Amino acid sequence: MMIHALEKSVVCERRQHPRLGFDCPLRWCADGVEQTGWTHDISEGGIGFLTRAASVPRPGQRVGVVLDLDEEREWTVDDQATVVRCESRGRGLYSVGLRLSRSFTDLVDT
Repeated sequence: MMIHALEKSVVCERRQHPRLGFDCPLRWCADGVEQTGWTHDISEGGIGFLTRAASVPRPGQRVGVVLDLDEEREWTVDDQATVVRCESRGRGLYSVGLRLSRSFTDLVDT
């Protein structure tokens, strides 16, 4: 009985890479419109962020993403990231998950 209860409580993790908490402002661009957001986590293959967007990203849509590291430095992470999820958090706030077209390791090594 106890084992069955534990099995039901285990969440199926579909991610290929572990996530790390990461707080950083970002800009994302879709269909020529640039908008802002705030990262909450990153992994080798993706980024999770929150946004209050005039136009909500759609799963499957390609977006560009730039991290604003500080007032003087920015990092164009990917110009072809894919939106894998976009969920309303209420009051115009959305949680967005992106899959990068290349891993962070590939981005740093080039």
